Amino acid sequence: MAGPVHYEVYIRKTAPAPWTLQMATEDRTQAVQSAEDLLADNRAAAVRVTKETLDPDTMEFNSVTVLTRGAPEVQRKRVVPEDQAGPRCSAPQDLYTPHARETIGRVLEDWLGRSGVDLSVLISNLRQRGAVRLFGTTLRGEFGASTDVEISATVV
Repeated sequence: MAGPVHYEVYIRKTAPAPWTLQMATEDRTQAVQSAEDLLADNRAAAVRVTKETLDPDTMEFNSVTVLTRGAPEVQRKRVVPEDQAGPRCSAPQDLYTPHARETIGRVLEDWLGRSGVDLSVLISNLRQRGAVRLFGTTLRGEFGASTDVEISATVV
């Protein structure tokens, strides 16, 4: 048997910002309308309404998302635990190990191009030709901003 139900409205003021609770109410219509108003008035970049149902046996709330609108969530960078990070580079030769190439690729993929496509093309061209000049791509910032750039690189 389900217990009491209420609805929570969460907002993100900017795309990379975390979700914060704006209001809670027992009226679904009021919660959805408040969320829509916040988005329409540009007081939030994104809104989410959840239905919270109390389980009387466990006294825990079960949450179901009713509405999500606005800017999509920004993908967070995957953090590799220190014990799984592998050996650090202490000399230039260390940059040519398979582990180093994987690490460099993972770091650059977050910032460069379209979901790893441009990085793969850039590295492939570098391996084949030894140098790349004026390679056009997009540079992405941590908070979702992007700009067109041209990259030149040489194999050392």
